[in-house]
Amino acid sequence: MSTQTDKEIEQSLGLTPAYADPLEDLFTDAMMQKKLRVTRRVADPSLKNALDATVKKMKDLYLLPENWERTRGVALIDKTTHTLIGNFSEYLHRSVPKTRKLLREHTPISIDATEIIEGYLGEELGARLKGHSKWTEQRRAKMALLFPELMIGAPEVQVMISIYLGVIVRIDLIEETQFASMSGNIIFSLPAETNVLEHLDADGRKAARKAAGLQ
Repeated sequence: MSTQTDKEIEQSLGLTPAYADPLEDLFTDAMMQKKLRVTRRVADPSLKNALDATVKKMKDLYLLPENWERTRGVALIDKTTHTLIGNFSEYLHRSVPKTRKLLREHTPISIDATEIIEGYLGEELGARLKGHSKWTEQRRAKMALLFPELMIGAPEVQVMISIYLGVIVRIDLIEETQFASMSGNIIFSLPAETNVLEHLDADGRKAARKAAGLQ
């Protein structure tokens, strides 16, 4: 007497076709499960309008000039390379505590503070300037410094000029130095060991080579 398996019984009752493919069954089950998990999303215009209004409110909160108050001028110096980055105006948000932004200035402004920061220059420029910390010789010199972009300068500044194979790679202030605008008003002071090479134009770099005795 033969014993029928469950699958044979199902086939005899017409529940399972004899030619059924197990892989096709798995695929069908997977598709059915996927359909059960999918929920239809119904767009709600009111929610979209509310979201758009919230986004606009947040943009206005931080972008509208009237929400910011200028407080002081700040000179930024890169921590890793001791390089002068430039002059910035500090703005504090009127309604969001401890929120501020710094906007770069390309004209003389009164500087109330000097801040040491890192990461502002970006990896590429930071790595390049950091690489300039290597030199083959250093020469102490006295020269006038003029920064055309900032429109400020100082006469007879004591500097240390670092040279790598005949090329100037750094010009560091030997002592704290005050810089003034063309009108003679004192703008701000830079601490000793600040690298100012990046703010010299072609004429300024030529004058530095002359001060260092390179030409």
